[in-house]
Amino acid sequence: MNLSMLTAAGAIQRIQHKVDNLGSNISNLDTVGYKRLDTRFREALIREVDNQPAHHQEEGRLTPLQIRTGVGLGPVVTFEDLQQGTLKETNNPLDLALTGDGFLLVQVPRLDEDGAVVDYDTQYTRAGNLQWQLLAGVGTGLINTTGDGKMLVNANGLPILDQNEEPIILPYGAEMRINEQGEIYAITPDYPEGEYVTQLGVASFSNPQLLRPQGGGRYQLVLEDFTTEDGTPELDDIRQWSGSTAVQQGMLEMSNVNMADEMTELLQTQRALQFQARAFSSADRMWELANNIRRA
Repeated sequence: MNLSMLTAAGAIQRIQHKVDNLGSNISNLDTVGYKRLDTRFREALIREVDNQPAHHQEEGRLTPLQIRTGVGLGPVVTFEDLQQGTLKETNNPLDLALTGDGFLLVQVPRLDEDGAVVDYDTQYTRAGNLQWQLLAGVGTGLINTTGDGKMLVNANGLPILDQNEEPIILPYGAEMRINEQGEIYAITPDYPEGEYVTQLGVASFSNPQLLRPQGGGRYQLVLEDFTTEDGTPELDDIRQWSGSTAVQQGMLEMSNVNMADEMTELLQTQRALQFQARAFSSADRMWELANNIRRA
């Protein structure tokens, strides 16, 4: 396979990855808390061919003597665009929207090969469509808590954590009120103004690109990707409790996908894909002609 076919084949593979990401963005236009995927390409290896060994014969030449040839696009780098999405008012007290760079904390069980829970991880999300899960004195097996009352969970039934990384539990008949600072109050007949329960866990990160998507709108912080000469940083060096993030009860943060921008970029990317496919076909025809000449 010649260089032209290698270049086109590599470009097709990487451009297709961008098309897939654009399709994911468009399909999640109405997904709560979804962050669009931004695809970037790195430059591939460039090779210089010395086409004129006799440099003295090129006196006065302004352009480089060597011919620079590349091998197409380099590796694909996908970033999460963490910009704020649009806010939608729902008037549901279990819907929370964050304005700022903070994330809600979610408790996720870690399973072994047999499906048994061996530990619990803390992950992060911007999806604030929450619900209650009733407790009856015992935990559910996948949740690291026991007790009576109702527990605040996300849309997938995973516990939302407070600032101490503990599940948030209110009495059965209590209503929940959360102020902009994330303070949670239980409203009961004995406390119509609300009794303070705990502080909602909202974390921000000095390097948010260390968050890796885990599905379901959740992210995992991967500190190993930030290893420096001083070693891997501690969690407290990267994660801070976000005092600059305001909590909006009765609202949801929708995705930050702009349909017009995504469709425009999708059309441009498809044209690039068609161009590379045509280049691959042309290189294939050139090989066919060369082989026919040799046989003749």
